[in-house]
Amino acid sequence: MRLIIFFLITIFTLLLIFTLNIFSIKDRVYWKFPSVAKTIEQNKYYYFQKDRVFKNIQNDYNVSFLPDTQFESLNLKKINLIKNSGKKIKSFSIDFFDDTLIISTSRGFFYHIDFIKLSSKKNEDKINLNTIKTNFFKDETKKNFTVFDTVILDEKIYVYYLKNSNNCKTVNIDVAKLNLKYLDFKNFFNSDECQNNEIQIGKISSLIHNNAQGLLFTVNNVFRDQPENFLSQNENSIFGKTIFIDIKNKNKKIYSFGHRAPQGLFIEGDLILSTEHGPKGGDEINKIQFNKNYGWPIASYGDYYMKVTETNSNIYSKKPYYLKNHEESGFEEPVFSFVPSIGISEIIRLPDEFSPHFKNNFLIGSLNGKSLYRVQFNKNFNKLIFVEKIFIGNRIRDLKYNTKKNTIVMALEYNGQIALINNLK
Repeated sequence: MRLIIFFLITIFTLLLIFTLNIFSIKDRVYWKFPSVAKTIEQNKYYYFQKDRVFKNIQNDYNVSFLPDTQFESLNLKKINLIKNSGKKIKSFSIDFFDDTLIISTSRGFFYHIDFIKLSSKKNEDKINLNTIKTNFFKDETKKNFTVFDTVILDEKIYVYYLKNSNNCKTVNIDVAKLNLKYLDFKNFFNSDECQNNEIQIGKISSLIHNNAQGLLFTVNNVFRDQPENFLSQNENSIFGKTIFIDIKNKNKKIYSFGHRAPQGLFIEGDLILSTEHGPKGGDEINKIQFNKNYGWPIASYGDYYMKVTETNSNIYSKKPYYLKNHEESGFEEPVFSFVPSIGISEIIRLPDEFSPHFKNNFLIGSLNGKSLYRVQFNKNFNKLIFVEKIFIGNRIRDLKYNTKKNTIVMALEYNGQIALINNLK
């Protein structure tokens, strides 16, 4: 009898420990219980958030779950994007042209949606995409292209993409007059320099520099080789830089140095903010200034994360692998560094009209973090005042704001969805 009682007590204790472990971090529910995750998605927030016992265990620091944040109640709506084939799209970016939402996929296909009508349909959970025909691929194989981003300027759409020819990868920009029926692209920029390493991501936006209208785009350089091959520090290479190109004469110049993998780009007047993927840890928010150097691959608040092998064991053993103080080494310090990394993506300013509690706030998307991060900078934009994590539950590849509908719009990667967030008050 005693043995049975002891056995039952042991089982109960193990189950209790296991349960507490599950609820220690809300994200684990999604991973351990897919069926629970499905229920959560259908109800747009945790169905058990009103459970006092759960909140006492989980909510030690007043963590809020949608529709609640610390100060506001937000409505989250996810809408499936359906192609003519009936399939979903995966990785894509978004942009606005008047009341039209323009969608460009990483595979180089373009679609549009009447955003005003879409956002007015309260019960709509899917939308059929309208295809925009293009000459983007021409005679090339589509698998050789990866579209990074688009920007709309003066009723033209500029497409920033990678092209792979014989394992030589170049970055390119094409331009077309914006037409929702057909986009007739012409090449605007082609990098003479190419890489056989992975060119993963990039961002493009418009910028006026020295009274010249142009484009600012980012080029990644994730690998650290021998010092003589540090392309991010090489003034003769475009890799690991932000590049400005004058629209009229197409002259290009390096705007800033020492970048690893910039994913987000916000430009407003003279203010340029960039979000950048670090290595193992060390995702950064940077204030970009002309001709400044941001340290990669010499300085980073992340560390070396490749697997240890016989050939790199000596490198890996030298920890910390990167210098930690940027300023002492002659580089610009990040405004903020996320440790651990969140898989940082786009950054936007949130208009004051959205909420009186969210004035002078910015939103940052994340991939691995599957969350929005509401942040506020000091007046000089060289320090963060606070960070609030707003859990979404999906990888957020792109982020925009529609002023007419006062709506936050997110591109949810792999789910083939856009998400809309409105203030309920």
